[in-house]
Amino acid sequence: MSAVHCNTNAGARNVSTNSGNWTAVIIVAMPVRERRFRTRRLGDIKKHMKRRNDYHQIIAETLQDIAASNRTERVKHLQSAALAELEMTLNRYTGLGYGPALLLAIAIKKSQWILEAATKKEIQAILNPQAPIYDGNKFYPDKYMHPEEEAICWCETSLRAPLNEAGYNRYMEVFQQVFHKSLE
Repeated sequence: MSAVHCNTNAGARNVSTNSGNWTAVIIVAMPVRERRFRTRRLGDIKKHMKRRNDYHQIIAETLQDIAASNRTERVKHLQSAALAELEMTLNRYTGLGYGPALLLAIAIKKSQWILEAATKKEIQAILNPQAPIYDGNKFYPDKYMHPEEEAICWCETSLRAPLNEAGYNRYMEVFQQVFHKSLE
């Protein structure tokens, strides 16, 4: 049994029709040597950052893992489409000027979650996590909202309007979690 290697070209302009439409994803299947299905643990981020410096590579490797898995074709299709959407989101963050280390951490975590997901509802929750819930005293982040992405959300929110005291405190807390720096 041979594995399949998939390349994505998310956000490419459709040159054949000369229209302003954007194609979401182009997947080209090419045979490559057989790979065993493997998973990456979320705790291995620093190891991945040393070996891989581009989120596109993380997404490509995850596509290979999906192709080599023994999941149904429907689940594989959902996972592949989710990775294409993740790549478009990361491309948008790159355009906004966010650092590669931050985007790489998001790619590693979300790719792993997508690889483990089995339902459309789960994949949608991973791609579109809920905003943190505020109970009047503290913010509680969503299960799939990790600190790196929450930091980007708080940054974008603070650019649109001033944060209140609770929002500012949460932003600083997340900043310290992500960048391991004290504000003093």
